[in-house]
Amino acid sequence: MEQKIDELQHKVEELSELVTENQRMIKSLYRRAQVASYFVFIKWGVIVALTIGSLYYIQPYLETMLKFYSTFGGEAASPAKDLEGVNTSQLLNLLKNF
Repeated sequence: MEQKIDELQHKVEELSELVTENQRMIKSLYRRAQVASYFVFIKWGVIVALTIGSLYYIQPYLETMLKFYSTFGGEAASPAKDLEGVNTSQLLNLLKNF
């Protein structure tokens, strides 16, 4: 009878060790998931910030190109009026760079 009690006590100790090991692993996985979610948030913040920043940087070029194309595309009411502010040499240089 004592032998069975000793076996049961040994099994309980093994189970207790397994439970503590599982708990440590689960806590570690939870921490890793939290850190990963923070990095994903930061990554998307950087992507959005770079996109907005680059659009802000190229906005003058886009406006010039849109004004130029709108004068020749037939959307403008008076093409001569829309072409007054456009410097065509700068526009041609811009198009050559692309």
